[in-house]
Amino acid sequence: MNNSSSGTDQQQSTDSPKSFWESIAQMFESANDQGKGGYPSQAENRSSASIQLAISVGLGVFSILLFSLLRKRFPQVFQPRSKLETNPPPKLGQGFFGWIVPIYKISQAQVLRHVGLDAVIFLRFFLLCFKIFAVCAVYGLLVLVPLSAFGAEKPLKDKDAFYSIGNFNNDSSYIIAHVVGVYIVSLVTYVLLAREYQVYSTLRWEFLLSAKKTLAAKTIMIKGLPKELRDPKLLMRRFEEIKLEKVSRVSILKQSDKLHRLIRLRAYELQRLESCIARWIGNPCTLDSYDPNQLISLVNHYEAEDNINSSTNINSLNPPGYPKNRPQVRTGFLGLFGPKADGINYHLTRFQNYDLAVKQERAKNESTTCNIAFVTFESIRSTHIAAQLVPSSVPLTCRTSLAPEPKDIHWPNIAITGKEQSVRSVISIGITALVIVFFGIPLALLSSLFNISTFTKVLPFLQKLRDNSPVLYSLLQSFLPTLSTIILVSFSPYLFIGLSMFQGYKTYSLIESAAISKHFAFLLINVFLIFTFSNTVLQSFLESIIKNPSQIPDILAESLPKAAPFFLNYVMLLGIGFFPFQLIQIGPALFYFIRQFFVKTPREYAGLLVPLYTEYSWLLGQPMLVFVICLTYSIQFPLILVVAVAYFLLGYYCNKYCLLYINFPYYESGGLLWPKIFRRITTGLFLLQILMLGFFTSISRPSLAGAMVPLIIFSFIYRFYLPKLFPKDCKFLPVDVLQSRTDVEPLLDSENQELISRDDRPYLTDSDFPSSSNFLMPIAYPPSKSKNPSRSDSFHALDAPTLEPPNLFRLMDYLAVPSYFTDYHQSTMSRFYGVLDSGIRGYTHPVFKADLPTIWVPLKARKADLVIAIKNRSYTYRYTADTDESRTSTATDRDPNTTLSDSPKLLPSSASNQPLDP
Repeated sequence: MNNSSSGTDQQQSTDSPKSFWESIAQMFESANDQGKGGYPSQAENRSSASIQLAISVGLGVFSILLFSLLRKRFPQVFQPRSKLETNPPPKLGQGFFGWIVPIYKISQAQVLRHVGLDAVIFLRFFLLCFKIFAVCAVYGLLVLVPLSAFGAEKPLKDKDAFYSIGNFNNDSSYIIAHVVGVYIVSLVTYVLLAREYQVYSTLRWEFLLSAKKTLAAKTIMIKGLPKELRDPKLLMRRFEEIKLEKVSRVSILKQSDKLHRLIRLRAYELQRLESCIARWIGNPCTLDSYDPNQLISLVNHYEAEDNINSSTNINSLNPPGYPKNRPQVRTGFLGLFGPKADGINYHLTRFQNYDLAVKQERAKNESTTCNIAFVTFESIRSTHIAAQLVPSSVPLTCRTSLAPEPKDIHWPNIAITGKEQSVRSVISIGITALVIVFFGIPLALLSSLFNISTFTKVLPFLQKLRDNSPVLYSLLQSFLPTLSTIILVSFSPYLFIGLSMFQGYKTYSLIESAAISKHFAFLLINVFLIFTFSNTVLQSFLESIIKNPSQIPDILAESLPKAAPFFLNYVMLLGIGFFPFQLIQIGPALFYFIRQFFVKTPREYAGLLVPLYTEYSWLLGQPMLVFVICLTYSIQFPLILVVAVAYFLLGYYCNKYCLLYINFPYYESGGLLWPKIFRRITTGLFLLQILMLGFFTSISRPSLAGAMVPLIIFSFIYRFYLPKLFPKDCKFLPVDVLQSRTDVEPLLDSENQELISRDDRPYLTDSDFPSSSNFLMPIAYPPSKSKNPSRSDSFHALDAPTLEPPNLFRLMDYLAVPSYFTDYHQSTMSRFYGVLDSGIRGYTHPVFKADLPTIWVPLKARKADLVIAIKNRSYTYRYTADTDESRTSTATDRDPNTTLSDSPKLLPSSASNQPLDP
């Protein structure tokens, strides 16, 4: 196709396959005209970088201003952790920017106390990267940048990247400065990384000692337990023969697939029943005759008739004054076929049947033992010694380790055998490899096609745009590729979390660790390597291997510096623009906005408004990739060091705020993220040194290439030797620490961590120990004070004492303010469907012991109050009435340790015309 072709000719040419492929060829030909590999020229790079900086700064400043405006208006969204009863984060200032200085002043000890060691390790990773790049930036800005700016030897037309190593001839003596730079960067990383490992070991040991009185700290987990050892007394005798201190308890994990299925079906029917009730009377209910306790009582005493389709059965649960028209459901396949029936009676009958079946199945106590056992000792010293022993001589059996805390266990995977997990791992890794390969194909095409210069011959108006509006052209050229890449890879963690769960890992921490590895590999290959080599290597390599294979080294030598401007824009947008943008919580807000149209019941609203949890599989992938990118290009393109410093500095403070005031930890692994971070940092070092070796080889400088060999050898030794200086990645406490410091004062509040009651019983129950993460986990509901089985909300499968969460170790309650739509009197079922999150305690499988959800009916509200609340967008619950004391007391019941001043209030209706912030 010719540039002078008319619009009609263009349309005709695109209609034929031959013309289409000619257009594609001309696109790549135009890329060669712009410069080898299709990368922009030096002037275009400078213009693109300036525009990208302006966009990033503008987005960052706008996000900070908007966040500062919304922070005080919606504290339940932008600082929900400030509502914690116990151990809340430090108070923030009341001014518009009153949050900035307090965030700066919050120390590491405060972060450890309020959030946990995992958060400290995550933030220290940002500080470590900031220190590495800040030190290296001094050499880069004072030596490498001036040499590139004033000592360049190539003609201007050959400069493809400003201030880069590509500005020098292959035989230039100035390139020796880049060899020195590689040594400086490597030495700084070696030193700071070793110091950080030492700090991590100290923090890890202190954390283990501080949690010495928790159940997890005194328990080991045994995997692969052979059948002959699946006897608590026999296994206890095995450890007592080793002359360890007394074993407090042995728990052989049991499972029941039938009970698990019944509990899931029970929860499903309960949710369908609640949905039908909400559709029937509304949520909140504005009927004057509505009495929540009366409705619950009718549900409790409901007796199903044999024929649920009978018309006479409809009135068996229909108090006077309630709507006569009730939801109808189909009783056939998937609720889409079959005869219609009254939805409330239908689901209530089925729920009662499953409820009774669960009660009977639990009473039978029929189950099969798994190959998992938990052994609890009376001292942490015996626990750490036993965790490193091999209880059996049979290979691949009795693999011992420190037990995860109960809230870290992913119970659906706990019974998966080693053989099944191996098969699952092969499948998961295979799918991950396929995802990486197949996703790399479109990304490689996008890396070429998103360079607008390749479109100028196919789309002539782009050439006019380039001539008439260079600013807009540079905007599209710099902003479009980086934004498109970020969006394309932003949803990949969902897939890798799912694959890691399928892989069969038994704890959430291991699931996230595996997801981090998969996500990092995905980003490293599809973002770093694809965008570095796709345009140059894939295109020019095929051309050169036909015309002149001797040009391959030259193409490889030019590829790295030419791709650097793209990564400069990429890191700039991620750090300066997107880190502040994360503060305004646009993702959760959009999710809430969409999902609010599909929720009806109080339980669904409580699940919708549950606080966000920290997911390191989302938070760590991009920063580790950015570290590798910036370290790899730190010598060839030293300006990226400045952007790296800004990225990790802003990332540190933005993530610090989110961890302290927004996100709640889902578990606490005790800083086990660090070994993975260490390996990714050393991976970045390897890439820097190997790519520089290849670069020096490609420009025919064997002496400089040989100078990289000692660094590569030392990095290999450093990667595997340094962790061995610290015992097993600091997973266990050293013997001298166990002997001399088991009586150390814990970092946590010892009064809250003390055992509540101890007696002379030979075996301790799970509730005799606090959980190591109770001081971190929110309980987003106001727990009930009463334990009377006759309470109206005590409709359940078992006796009441097993359903009420124990109040012994509620160290930190999240004060969720009741709204018109939910009063938060039950927790969610996010950890194990069918079981309340608050009921998962100890190392007994939840299906046998955990609390089950009960009926949750809509709240009562006056229609006038609801209209005013909707108009003012203030949904804080305000209903009180002298004739409805029972409902008021139900909504205001709190834990005995909660003072009235700390409890959410139900405001009188006289105040309902005054807008309230939620």
